Amino acid sequence: MRSWRRRGCRVVAALALALVGCTADGEPAGLNPTGPTERSSTPAISGLPPCESEPPAAEDTEVPGLVVPDGAVVTTVTPQDPLTRVDGYVAMTPVEVRAYYQQLDDLQIILIEDEVYEAEVLLSDGEYRSYVKALAQCAQGSRFLVVVAPEGEGVTLPAPAQGGN
Repeated sequence: MRSWRRRGCRVVAALALALVGCTADGEPAGLNPTGPTERSSTPAISGLPPCESEPPAAEDTEVPGLVVPDGAVVTTVTPQDPLTRVDGYVAMTPVEVRAYYQQLDDLQIILIEDEVYEAEVLLSDGEYRSYVKALAQCAQGSRFLVVVAPEGEGVTLPAPAQGGN
């Protein structure tokens, strides 16, 4: 009898965990079913505070090979020859950032790791290779890091851990 109660408790616990993070319409929290260009009226990531004002933009943000979503705010550019590190903010969830890069036809996606609160993409445009990491900062906004390097210079970029999608 006791084993049935334990199994029953485990089933209830598993069901409760499965339902946590789902929106009212059954979509997984953190995913915007309308796609990367349209905003959902439901906060994209539950459990995070609403987004406030965007950070101030850096003055000089010209970086050869840098590809970021429209509306992204570049806050710092740090040259580390031959690499360039770019930090910033974008009004998208990490999942939406990943989807943005995937929908661009002129980029080759090399690796992706997607964990709702964090997404990483390693990509190439043929001339430059970039590592992108987006971290959820608020319900519908992310901090991002992009490391850009010229292709074929023997430079090693960080890479996603290959544990995600």
